[in-house]
Amino acid sequence: MKKIFAILFIIHYSLFIRVAFSQSGWILQSPLPTSKYLYSVKYFDENIAIAVGGFEFTPNSGIILRTTNSGIDWTKISTLTSRPLYDVYVVNANTGFAVGDSMTILKTTNEGENWFSVYNSNSSSVNYSIYFVNENTGFIYNDSAKVLKTTNCGNNWSIINTGVSPYPYRKIYFLNENTGFITYGGSLLKSTNGGLNWSVYPIGVPKEIYSIFFTNELTGFVVGYNSMVAKTTNSGLNWFFISYLSLSTLNTVFFVNENTGFTAGDNVIFRTTDQGLNWDARFIYSYMIKSIDFVSENKGMLVGVNGTVAKTENGGINWEVTSSGSCQKLANFSFINQNTGYSVGESIVLKTTNAGLNWRAIWGNWYDNFENLYIFNENNLLASTGNTIYKSTNGGENWTSKFSVIPPEEISDIHFPKSSVGYLSCTQGICKTVDSSESWTICSQPGYVIVKFFFINENTGYGASNTGFIKTTNGGINWDIINNSINGYVSSFLFIDSLTGYITQPYSNIISKTTNGGINWISNSFSNLSFITSMFFINKNIGFISMQNSPFSIAKTTNMGNNWILQNTGDYFLNTVKFLDSNIGYAVGENGVILKTTNGGSVWVSNNSQEIPKSFELFQNYPNPFNPTTNIKYQITNNLPRQVILRVYDILGKEVATLVNEKQSPGIYEVTFNGNNFASGVYFYRIQVGNFMQVKKMVLIK
Repeated sequence: MKKIFAILFIIHYSLFIRVAFSQSGWILQSPLPTSKYLYSVKYFDENIAIAVGGFEFTPNSGIILRTTNSGIDWTKISTLTSRPLYDVYVVNANTGFAVGDSMTILKTTNEGENWFSVYNSNSSSVNYSIYFVNENTGFIYNDSAKVLKTTNCGNNWSIINTGVSPYPYRKIYFLNENTGFITYGGSLLKSTNGGLNWSVYPIGVPKEIYSIFFTNELTGFVVGYNSMVAKTTNSGLNWFFISYLSLSTLNTVFFVNENTGFTAGDNVIFRTTDQGLNWDARFIYSYMIKSIDFVSENKGMLVGVNGTVAKTENGGINWEVTSSGSCQKLANFSFINQNTGYSVGESIVLKTTNAGLNWRAIWGNWYDNFENLYIFNENNLLASTGNTIYKSTNGGENWTSKFSVIPPEEISDIHFPKSSVGYLSCTQGICKTVDSSESWTICSQPGYVIVKFFFINENTGYGASNTGFIKTTNGGINWDIINNSINGYVSSFLFIDSLTGYITQPYSNIISKTTNGGINWISNSFSNLSFITSMFFINKNIGFISMQNSPFSIAKTTNMGNNWILQNTGDYFLNTVKFLDSNIGYAVGENGVILKTTNGGSVWVSNNSQEIPKSFELFQNYPNPFNPTTNIKYQITNNLPRQVILRVYDILGKEVATLVNEKQSPGIYEVTFNGNNFASGVYFYRIQVGNFMQVKKMVLIK
């Protein structure tokens, strides 16, 4: 069989791939560590902390994250429940609890590495808040107006009725084993007998209370709606209003000592060093903060909406956002160099300075949805919305409007053939700038809207309009219709040289190509593609398209667009893909997703062993027969990284998938082949490492 296969391989080696699928090397960079809401965070020690969250009222959205380096990196912890979690409390150096939907109570005894349930209930009510006064005695507030109490470190829980109407989103806090409080609208519930009985205490503030904290048994603070802060100095008998710090809602309050404390909410952190008399603000754009915790007077962390994480090492004077990105739609991106790049989208501008490891929000306008982005140099940037051109001269920190149209008029496309000269198409006509967007003038009014255009130099450009394919050779002053075969919505349009260009049409999955400057176009519909959103070519042969086609939202061509290989990018809808070089590429899309590849989108495989095998070997796939996925394991030896190529062929010897094509160190590897888009039948997989080559047979049965 090996001899027969080798002959077939030689015969078909030069044939183009028709439809091939790759388990690709695209890695999620944003949003990280999660796109979910993080409601609470607590330290075990200076390095280890736990954050919990999920999406409210959304089953299967619960999450527990654990860090061992003080919030720089996070690991998702598997638990027996997937329900949203709203609070976490650390009892001692090893023991902690998390509470959430359906009366969930989870416990850990090994610093959050593993969690187990300590309470079983069929109730749909929610445990919102938990507090322990010592290692044995703890309390939980449940939104059915009940309090759960334990006196043996969570092994057993008793249920106490508070006697008031049910109320959600409450915080529970105890000064000692007897005296405790629950926030309740604009009032407090208070118990003086260990939670057995509760009374309503109006505290004289007109706003909703969201959090409570005591610095000692006499002095406490509450915070809430519209940045309300109130204080007591007699164990909660009387409260006096301090101030409204801003219009922001305050969700959390924490003091590191009797003088220094913090409260935070929508986009802002306030700090006091004089027992709450005065507060100074630290603004963090686009981050709704839900919880703050400090492990020492200097070291603290906060978490919030959309996976927000920030930390301080100097007592809250400065905060470093360690989470990456946003959950808002991203439409486009561009890089100045390998490290510094920007992405724009729905009311937001993101920036990275470390090759995409972290993305931070630097600017946004809730009324603007950014669609295009151009970088002139490290200081000067341009971003456009549907009706406005914005420019920044300080690296994206501030933006000013340079051009606008009045809705329902809109800007349909923008393109810069060089840094000083740019064109935009809008309902008014074609506008041009010769000073890097400082000013714009109308250069022509052709009478039709150019949906997409592309300039190969400052004078020669091509456009796709509702009347056909058009061309200008005098800087947009005049346009000639040179082909009227392009009809329908166009999602992307580019030329890789003066003759060769491409147009994508998402609804029909058509890619049209010209090799004579747009005079003639050949249109092909690709059944394996769906809703193409952008196109980018590295060179005349190798190109990529992004799609809203989860889980295959990127496709690659290596033969000038004749065939496209789908790449498995995960459950993401993508809007733009671009490459910095032949290996490094990014893609952005819905819900703030940013993907990155460092190997041209090639497959990533797992190395399952640290030992160095004694020989090369390709193992039999399992399961076999399979439907639709199977695992292929192989091992490579020697001391140096070797180029490994693992490909799949059909019964005729045609290559249908490239699973591995990269240098790998010695080890035992495993990769998954997905046959979901292939017909039933016999397939062969072949590995080549230097002079070593081996072939195995597998059977797909549907």
